[in-house]
Amino acid sequence: MESLVFRVSTEIALEGLLARKRRCRELIQSAMHSPRLPRFVIAALACVPLGACVIIGGSPTLEDGEAEGDTTGDGDGDSGDGDGDPATGDGDGDPGDGDGDAGPFVYSEYDPDGVVMIDALFVLTEAAVDEIAGQGQTPEQFLDWRIDDLNAALARSLVDSSTVRSLGYHVLSEDDYMRTGAWPGPTDFNINAALGWLSTYRAAYGADKILMIASTAESQSPAAWGGGAVSSYWVEFLPINHEFGHCMGGGHCNEGDPDSYNFGFPLAGYDEDGWPYPSGLSGGTMMCGNNVNFFSNPEVTLSLAEIEAYVDEGIMQAQDYAAALGPGGSLQLGHPIYANMAQTWRDNELPAARSVPTAKYPGDPGTYYAKDDCAGFYADEGYTNLVLELCSGETDQDLADQSISSVMLGRDVHVNLYTDTDFGAGSTCGGILERLAFSSPSLSAICEHHGLENIDGGVAAVAVYPPSDRPTHQMFEGQFEFHSSGESPFCSSVDGETLTVLRDGVAWTGTAAIFEQTLALPYSIEFDYLSKHVGDDPPADGISVFFAKDAGAYAGQVPPRETLGFIADGTGYAIELNIWTNQVSLRDGDYITIGQTVNTSTYTDGVWVPVRVDVALDGVTLWFDNQQILAEAVVIDDSHARVGIGAGSGAYTSEFSVRNFALVPG
Repeated sequence: MESLVFRVSTEIALEGLLARKRRCRELIQSAMHSPRLPRFVIAALACVPLGACVIIGGSPTLEDGEAEGDTTGDGDGDSGDGDGDPATGDGDGDPGDGDGDAGPFVYSEYDPDGVVMIDALFVLTEAAVDEIAGQGQTPEQFLDWRIDDLNAALARSLVDSSTVRSLGYHVLSEDDYMRTGAWPGPTDFNINAALGWLSTYRAAYGADKILMIASTAESQSPAAWGGGAVSSYWVEFLPINHEFGHCMGGGHCNEGDPDSYNFGFPLAGYDEDGWPYPSGLSGGTMMCGNNVNFFSNPEVTLSLAEIEAYVDEGIMQAQDYAAALGPGGSLQLGHPIYANMAQTWRDNELPAARSVPTAKYPGDPGTYYAKDDCAGFYADEGYTNLVLELCSGETDQDLADQSISSVMLGRDVHVNLYTDTDFGAGSTCGGILERLAFSSPSLSAICEHHGLENIDGGVAAVAVYPPSDRPTHQMFEGQFEFHSSGESPFCSSVDGETLTVLRDGVAWTGTAAIFEQTLALPYSIEFDYLSKHVGDDPPADGISVFFAKDAGAYAGQVPPRETLGFIADGTGYAIELNIWTNQVSLRDGDYITIGQTVNTSTYTDGVWVPVRVDVALDGVTLWFDNQQILAEAVVIDDSHARVGIGAGSGAYTSEFSVRNFALVPG
């Protein structure tokens, strides 16, 4: 019976389909897998050391010597042009006739069948695009089938609770390298630079995982790398299934650890102590050997006939399985204690899918405006009642009397939506900015999912631009400059003009909001502050109020969550208010504590409290809720003048918001 069940599942996978549960079952299952992990499992689930593929004889290979990570496909791929009408997605090519879905619309990490979606974005250098073109392929043809192959491997491994959805590809430019001061290099360098290069585009795409691909000339290295949100490759070496496995918490082969099962399975098996047998069948599943295109799962057992079929299809390497397994033998592809990567994937799929809020509507195969370089703006949800068309390079600041409820993008444009007529300059905080990389059938629904104030009917200005137009993508004339490793800070009109530095429920993220105004010392930084959290797990981590900072540091690096959004580049100072450790301290430019650490809680539990930081040439004083909390005598280096607020989260989260932010002369 087990063999029959597996054979049916395999046939489904080979047809390119995932067996899917109904939504109610998935919602129940999601409730049992909290996205906020206890700290004692962080190292096992989220901070797995970066895993590398192996170099044999000076050439990049998989661990069994099969090159290029292509264990199944022939590389000709899918053109990626989608099904249905390429112009509008509604089937007749007429923009704005409104014969599509009438809603209600809901953005979610789940697809319409209740399967968790992990959204993945390919990030390419221009040289990589040229190298791919030199092979006679478009980036879509070169890349899309690889995600299909990863999903087929998941289905073969009996993982049907989640899928990886391709968001397409994003091309880096010289502007990204100049902004960050980092150019493509070895893969282990690129994996650390990728989020900085991508910057706020990550949130626009809603990319949970980043697949960074440089050209062979730029980045051929001893290994590909994967871990956390990013995996790193070069064009001629793309072991995507293996490195994506690292990004989902997987290790290589177990080496005697009975407390962890996030490992691959060697075909020779493990001994009673959890060490791979030194002899027997060679190779193993994708995380341990990487020549059997399965993730380890002790529930998967293959007969000799099934093995033979997989060998014929290139899914398993050829060797004498009959001699090793015996007549009528079978092969189990996992171990309940030492190797169950399928379960590791399931454990981590929902937190992974919630890394960055979804930006592409669930179930949307590709909805595009009739003109590739234009966008349509509609008065009603579901792309009905077209009221405005703008094309690439155009803006409109006279929409206050219009009512925009949905936006359809052409294939070659992105859109910025502003609630302020002057792109943020006309309001204290800047108003709301929502960047769209995909068509949205409901601005109300996407704002709700992103935790923003509803801008349906409130769009006052728009900009339409090609994805390569970095200045327009960044265009925001408000008084703050926003930076983030994932979801950016944002403004709203709730409770006055509120700046949410970091939203509750957004894990593993660092953010920073840098104030445009500067003053010479002495001055005071004043604002109302609120922190709050919904859920049974504890609130964490906190904010940093920084000053005398070189803001240029944020052009080259994303805000680190570990230091609450403060980049430790040797410049500036920060007051740390950490609600996880319940500590307050003054930090220098290297984030080293100056003076004493004060043990006190600064968690406000949803209540606004006044905060003031007095900064003079000879010292810093913190007033919190009208009480002096900290005072340190220190000579302040005023070589730089920028002030701002950063925030950070780990597995546990909290909202951190401020209002009435002001820089007041002393």
